[in-house]
Amino acid sequence: MFKKWLFKFDRVLIWPLLFVTVIKLLSGYSLTYHYYAYKIISQNLASRIHTPFCFVFIILFSLHSFIAIYLAFLRQPAKPHLSIRLARWSGWLLFISVLMIILSGYIVIGKLTFIHFFTAIQLHNIFSLLVIPFFIIHAGINSYFIIRKWIRK
Repeated sequence: MFKKWLFKFDRVLIWPLLFVTVIKLLSGYSLTYHYYAYKIISQNLASRIHTPFCFVFIILFSLHSFIAIYLAFLRQPAKPHLSIRLARWSGWLLFISVLMIILSGYIVIGKLTFIHFFTAIQLHNIFSLLVIPFFIIHAGINSYFIIRKWIRK
């Protein structure tokens, strides 16, 4: 019963996480004038919403990651299908990339200082670009599984 409730909670948690991720990426790109995002969100608004949305993102992403890891260890098929393996690998790569974005973001704003500021900015930009394909692969495959499950019911 707990596993079923946890699975449903994780599926509900994905939608606010998706919304917060899009707002966080748009506000972050707006702050750096990348990809014309400043035309979507003004730089003044982006500077006010980026940090609070980062905090909410960290909470939602941590919840989703821990629940997904716990559920993945509970359901281990003998030989998982290629798409399941791809979803898991993209999830791990996404997890590592997001951790690096959070870490480099804290270095950029001055909360942590163990690498150089400009190196942190470069790492932040590189991992911000890496998150997008990992997210598309991970979310696409998992969305396919969810839709397939809904159709079967």
